[in-house]
Amino acid sequence: MKMTERSRIGWLFMRHIETILNRIPDGRSGRELTPGCLVLEGGAFRGLYTGGVTDTLLLNNINIQTVIGVSAGALYGACYCAGRIGWPSRFNITHCRNSSYAGLRAIRKNQGVIGFNIVFDTFKTEDHENILRIMSPERRLVAVATNCLTGQPTYLEKTNCSDMFTAIKASASMQVLSRMVYLDGIPYLDGGNSDCIPVDWAIGQGYERIIVVKTHERGWRDPGEPETQLRAEQRLYHNFPALYDYMMHADERYNRLCDHIDELEKQKRILVIAPSQPLDVARLEKNPEKLYRAYRMGVVNTEHRMERIRSYLGMTQG
Repeated sequence: MKMTERSRIGWLFMRHIETILNRIPDGRSGRELTPGCLVLEGGAFRGLYTGGVTDTLLLNNINIQTVIGVSAGALYGACYCAGRIGWPSRFNITHCRNSSYAGLRAIRKNQGVIGFNIVFDTFKTEDHENILRIMSPERRLVAVATNCLTGQPTYLEKTNCSDMFTAIKASASMQVLSRMVYLDGIPYLDGGNSDCIPVDWAIGQGYERIIVVKTHERGWRDPGEPETQLRAEQRLYHNFPALYDYMMHADERYNRLCDHIDELEKQKRILVIAPSQPLDVARLEKNPEKLYRAYRMGVVNTEHRMERIRSYLGMTQG
């Protein structure tokens, strides 16, 4: 049967995806844990950068015992805790043009702009070891979500919520583009609205070795949301005044937090891994090559700091 032009383009695209996926490692890490806390910023598909960082850590036998993630950072954090090298990045690149996974169709099917049902159904059924490692009493995985009733961050983990996967979905449910996620009777939205980089949580918990992974380059500051976004939020959340107030000032809090993180890094109280240049990646990026470049930047930035990372964590070289 003669191949149509449309099917030929589709075939070439899938071959291109396959070529990219072959560049990303696939496997599982060992079980040895490293004391400390790994803090993962969100950023939707900018999370491919985070994937490059976490894969490089695992490939160097750095499996940090506590992980706290926001939005996409919570998803990558779960895969990191499961020891799944390459899995979330391969999944996102494979499905980046699947409108049932990322886009308007995902909203209709999954109540959010990202189809977490697709992710979690695959992740939980593909290998039961994923669940066992995440739920292990030795591991601490925390997903930050915003309580829509109070506007305050909630730090969800297996000891204080009934379902960690719903907690991760709640953490990554972008305002306006997603419906509120109810967990144990409480409505939640994206954790980035209230605590986008939870470094102070890690400090408050007593962790002395804290690695922060950002998805914006050093020096970037939030310019604020466009007027259309603010009007949409006001229309949608007028019955949640505390939440709306937090959303109105999210950019100011983020910028103060970045200044705070810069100061903590100067004091050598934390170690920061951030993109060495701006990531050319949209929230719902459809270009797999751009996603892979973000991933590779995460790999390269982490490899260049590996000696410093090991020293900071008190690990022997090698």
